[in-house]
Amino acid sequence: MRKYVIGIIIGIFLALSSTAIASSIVETSIFPVNFIFNGEKKELTGEYSTLNYNGHAYVPIRFIAENMNAGIAYHDQTKSISVMYDEDKPLLKDFKDTGKVYVNHVALSGKDGQTKITGDILIDPSESLNNSEAEQVLCTFDLAFQDKEGKVIKSIQNTLSITKQDLGKIMPFEKTVNDELQDYDSIRLNVSFLDGDPIRGDMPPLAQVAATNEQVKVIQGTYCWKGCADYAPAPDLINRHQVTAAEVQSGEEIKISFDYNPQPFEIKLQQYTGDSAAPVDLQEGRFTVPAGKGVHIYRLDAFWHGGGEASYAFAVKVN
Repeated sequence: MRKYVIGIIIGIFLALSSTAIASSIVETSIFPVNFIFNGEKKELTGEYSTLNYNGHAYVPIRFIAENMNAGIAYHDQTKSISVMYDEDKPLLKDFKDTGKVYVNHVALSGKDGQTKITGDILIDPSESLNNSEAEQVLCTFDLAFQDKEGKVIKSIQNTLSITKQDLGKIMPFEKTVNDELQDYDSIRLNVSFLDGDPIRGDMPPLAQVAATNEQVKVIQGTYCWKGCADYAPAPDLINRHQVTAAEVQSGEEIKISFDYNPQPFEIKLQQYTGDSAAPVDLQEGRFTVPAGKGVHIYRLDAFWHGGGEASYAFAVKVN
């Protein structure tokens, strides 16, 4: 009898569980349909499908937004989807490997020889940027104001530092320039940088300089990172630290690199002769050792988006 009662209880439980599961199932079907936007046919890609549920067609909102020149992004913290569009003007947009950037509602107001530029920005981050360790994201973009012929009248650069948690939200921005800018026909958006904020830690990363057979010792020079420090010129740094110049051959190739992400957007190299320095040609971070025998002292300068910059000193000896 006891087993019989237990069996009934288990049976009722399974039946109720099956009913609960069945009630949560939504029956849909793939709905083959063509989409025509302003007379132009747009195909659904492999990742998109149209579903039929209760006689209604359900389409991925990203597909609709992107084909109506709108920006779209998902904000995980608030479980919300932001859609950006402009009823009167084309939406400004630029796409990078790290995400998509949209700008609209750009407005100018001038006073006393200055112009204040305001607008809204929406960043749809890539999966790699979302999964990065960076807590802050840096977005550097230019607004190029153009005349009717497409000639740039003025290009204004702005840099925003955004917490990663705010990616996917529509946010306002503002920039004031010492110039009067009112008459323009169109605006073009160009994003030059979108990635984790390069300015991390108290000190800039140390450059790596590699000859064919050995690593060249590098001394940190003047820098501005989270703070600034001013050091002596490269020859004085080499002497003060009693650096032994790395022995290399005339015509040998030397490679400069940084074990740091993101990389500097620009590096410059100078070679000292006495107290004066002359620029050295760099090709993808590489340069060739000169023919003259003796010790050659170099100054390396590196620049990161967000205002970070650093100089370094190193020396090689040609036998």
